[in-house]
Amino acid sequence: AQLVNTNNNNNNLKATLPVRIVSRTSSEFFASTCAAAAAELQGLGFQNVQRLSFDPDGDDDDNGVVNHRDERFLRTVADAACPPETTSDNDDYRPALFLCTRTEQDVLLARWRETGCLVTSLWLTAATWGWWYNDNLDAVLDIQGAGQWHPQFDYSDRYFDSGVQMLETNADQVGYLGGYDMLVSYVAPMLAAQHLQQAYRVLDVPTPAEDIQTAEGREVLRRRMLDLRVDTLFGPVQFNEYQRNNGRGSAAIQWQPDSSSSSSSSTTDAATPDNPYDVTLKSALVSPDVQAEAEVRIPSAPALPCPAGQFHNVSILEEQRALLGPICDACPVNTYAAQPGRRLECDACPSGTSSESRVGVSNCTAHDDNLLSAGML
Repeated sequence: AQLVNTNNNNNNLKATLPVRIVSRTSSEFFASTCAAAAAELQGLGFQNVQRLSFDPDGDDDDNGVVNHRDERFLRTVADAACPPETTSDNDDYRPALFLCTRTEQDVLLARWRETGCLVTSLWLTAATWGWWYNDNLDAVLDIQGAGQWHPQFDYSDRYFDSGVQMLETNADQVGYLGGYDMLVSYVAPMLAAQHLQQAYRVLDVPTPAEDIQTAEGREVLRRRMLDLRVDTLFGPVQFNEYQRNNGRGSAAIQWQPDSSSSSSSSTTDAATPDNPYDVTLKSALVSPDVQAEAEVRIPSAPALPCPAGQFHNVSILEEQRALLGPICDACPVNTYAAQPGRRLECDACPSGTSSESRVGVSNCTAHDDNLLSAGML
């Protein structure tokens, strides 16, 4: 639902926007995440949705290298999602990309920068994984991701007013603040206890120990899990047909500029060699709406029109690692762009005119040798 933000009623966009979903077929986390995304998008009316799935441990090109380690194979996957020829042949091919991958995104992103793929939006499973984003802070601008929890959440349970309070209490006890994994290790057993309480709430003599010992009893408990709805530090929890929590909107994030000057593990340091933007980025919570601290930024810069006098310079993508970063550049000398647009090159000045050695012009100047130039009087 975050794909088009305020444009969900734009029928033309739904009919024409290329949506490409690249996914591992295993584990179930990757497969079900992107299956749910495809179902949601198609349910919203998007018509140009394609799934590109691969077995990470297979060898599709029979070269003796498993797919998830095979750079040549992954480059073909990248080209299938964003064909290189679209860069020059079709100014309007600006796909929305969803990646349910573990490590493969490094090759995919590099290939798209190499081919000048212009992207409307990019959602990535690894966007919320510290081991990945900490090594890619110069590449994450406007990339989206999701998880079960965000520090911005103020959901409570019977013991804590928020997840942050739980982590701070833990730090007071053991001297270690912890993070998402620490919170999961608390919420999971609490959720299991609430499930058992709900499953046996109408029975005078509950028998969970006996039921867990038999296949029939375990199946009864599994089926009752489908009816589970409880409140946790993650917010309301209930499971859908994909066995995913849909008790609330996902904890969707986007790496956005942050006005705060403080830095942490989830912010980039402004103006460093690895961060070409004179901004600080943070993992901003953009969903669910009742908890969000920012609005999602869609479309990304490469899908927005450049001002008059500028063009989308795809070669910039080879110089910067942020695939969604700004790529508008001034029209070279003796070229022009009369109107704002998503052009990939500027028009040459007509014969007998020039830009007068200027760059970034929206019109060219005709010369008359019988007239004095401006500034000559």
